[in-house]
Amino acid sequence: MKTALNSLSKNKDFYNWEQKDQVEFKLNLQSFLIQPIQRIPRYQLLVNEILKHTDPEHKDYTDLQIPPQMIKKVATDVNTVLINAKQNVILVSLNKKLSNVDLIKPHRKYVCEGVLMKKSTKKDQARLFYLFSDLLIIASKDISIYTLAPLNIQDKDAIKCNICHQPFNMRKRRHHCRKCGEYICGECQKHKTVLKARQMGGKVCVCNNCFIEVKDEEEQELIENNQKNKNQNQNQLKKKIYNISKLLNKKKKYYKH
Repeated sequence: MKTALNSLSKNKDFYNWEQKDQVEFKLNLQSFLIQPIQRIPRYQLLVNEILKHTDPEHKDYTDLQIPPQMIKKVATDVNTVLINAKQNVILVSLNKKLSNVDLIKPHRKYVCEGVLMKKSTKKDQARLFYLFSDLLIIASKDISIYTLAPLNIQDKDAIKCNICHQPFNMRKRRHHCRKCGEYICGECQKHKTVLKARQMGGKVCVCNNCFIEVKDEEEQELIENNQKNKNQNQNQLKKKIYNISKLLNKKKKYYKH
């Protein structure tokens, strides 16, 4: 919202209108837009105060215990939506900034970013890192990217498959995708593949969705490499033709003399 308002403020007509309303109503547009969110905790405090000053023997006391729980749930849901929206904005911004890596994934969440020092025998080097729920990106000053495999975090609360959403039990055991980090059942993890982040470890188990994604990436990389080789071959052929043509011209000049 703040980014959109800053962008709109560059418009002269909008800026003049906003300044005029701010003088008249004592608040700017951003303050008015945030009021619905700010009122939720106010309602919660108000209902708690009413409940506090109500006699437990009063006939409405039982009914008054319900609204605080409902308001608390709404406040939690609103905060979750705001956090997710903020994370999505950061993801889109970083995806534009780091052009050689695709960050936009349905399951991916932004965690934090900062500066790390890379230890070296000559001189310590500063590296910028971006931590996500399933990915760590370490970028040098020239924004070269190093991606590490997802961390295998033990999640005892995972009670169902994240793809088919069937509950885990004795027959439907829980598995862990080595690419996206999600917990899935055996039916949704039927493939093994080599991940770029774990090339030294050979093939690892991945979920069906990630397997398709990896194969699409490999196919795209193969097409790009073939095109690159084709361009190189064409350049080499042009160079050979040029050299042959140059040699023939020299021979023509020799025979003329």
